[in-house]
Amino acid sequence: MHMFVIGIAVALASCAVQAPEENASKPDLDLAEMAATARREADVPALGLCVLRRGAKPAVAVSGVRMAVSETKVTPADAWHWGSISKSFTATLVARLVEKGVVSWEDTIGARLGDVVPDMRGDYRDVTFVHLLSHRSGIPANIPIERFAEFQAPPANPITDRLAWVKIALAQKPKGPKQETYEYSNSGYIVAGAMLEAATDRSWEDLMKKEVFAPLGLASAGFGPPRGSTHDAQPRGHRNIKGIDLPVPATADNPPALGPAGRIHMSLADMARFLNAHATRRSDFLSEATYKQLHTKPFGGIYALGWVVTAPEGRWHNGSNTMWYAEVAFNLTTGNVAAVVVNDGDIENVQPTVRALLQALMKKQQ
Repeated sequence: MHMFVIGIAVALASCAVQAPEENASKPDLDLAEMAATARREADVPALGLCVLRRGAKPAVAVSGVRMAVSETKVTPADAWHWGSISKSFTATLVARLVEKGVVSWEDTIGARLGDVVPDMRGDYRDVTFVHLLSHRSGIPANIPIERFAEFQAPPANPITDRLAWVKIALAQKPKGPKQETYEYSNSGYIVAGAMLEAATDRSWEDLMKKEVFAPLGLASAGFGPPRGSTHDAQPRGHRNIKGIDLPVPATADNPPALGPAGRIHMSLADMARFLNAHATRRSDFLSEATYKQLHTKPFGGIYALGWVVTAPEGRWHNGSNTMWYAEVAFNLTTGNVAAVVVNDGDIENVQPTVRALLQALMKKQQ
């Protein structure tokens, strides 16, 4: 995991550094009991899971409370923060705009941003969307930690805010040559978002709502932490401080500029609908050829475009902002999908339970 500091708080837009092993045994438990058992094992305030078989409706189970200091229980309709799983949404958004002819996979940073970032390093000028979305651009994971404080406040203009981040990122020395260098990069995805904004004069947020959320019917989807009208109207993220899970402020999250890399929230059922579009290659959303492009590793390794390849038929991603943790998976052969999320960012503690549960849910559907 690549940890970095946001202002004075530690936060993470998680990286998929290691794909999960597919070795879990088939459980003889129903979903509600699986959720409750896993929540106790992980010792988190709340846990949610969802499965969706090809041709069926999402099945959701949740256990626990929205906040460690509240008795308000989580519900199946609640929204959760998905961290770096947002990257698969950004890659999908690029794919939608490629199919519409707004951009192309081979568009370069220089062509799309050269006029507004004229002093970018020459190494980045011929980096394409394909390089960026497969983490093969050479761009470092994040901008220098001391610059994060500049991006904490809600921006007056998200396009301008994101462009400011991009200018810093493209002035950094590359981690290595493009294409041959794998560097899991939040900044690379932010650059991709800025390229879309330059091509359309619309914010990444507006494009995401129009091109991904609306067509897939993801009514609960939004940006930043899920929030409601009262302090416990939605699940709250938590940090483990000296062994105690403490809820974070309702607004605590990655800076808004990081949207394309890790700021999407939605319900479990809506996440399953998004995964299902990829697992079944939903034809009224993207073409077969475009799904293949998204699901294929362009330069070897483990990372395709927004997805980790775990097996010929398996795709996976995880996500966290150090206040939540989630993993999702789907199978291209069966069309089955699964998602698990907790409102606790103690990754070292929660990841083994979340991963084992995700594997069990995928096995359960076989």
